[in-house]
Amino acid sequence: MSTMAEDLAVEERARRRAEAAHWRAKAAAARARARALSWESDPELRTQVKAILALSPLERVLGLQAEAEVFARAILIRDRPGDPAGPRGGTGSRATT
Repeated sequence: MSTMAEDLAVEERARRRAEAAHWRAKAAAARARARALSWESDPELRTQVKAILALSPLERVLGLQAEAEVFARAILIRDRPGDPAGPRGGTGSRATT
C-alpha cells in the first residue's frame, strides 16, 4: 500500500471508531434518561421499555433491521395482483339505494 492509501485507511478507521463512540454515548445517555423517568404509566409499557433497554445496542439494531425486512416483504391482501375483490375488498362497485 502506498503511504497515501495507508493514511486514508487509518483515517477511516479512526472516523469509524469516533462514530461508534458517539453512538454508544448517545445510547448510554438515552438509557440514563429513560431510567430516570418516573413511571406512572402502564406497567406493561414499563416492562417493555426495560426489556428493550436490557438489550445491547447491536441487538436492538439487528432486531430493527429484521423487523424492517419483514415489513418490506409484506404485501397487503388488497394489493395482490389479480384480486377479484377489488382494492377495498368488496365487489368493486358501490351499491346505491
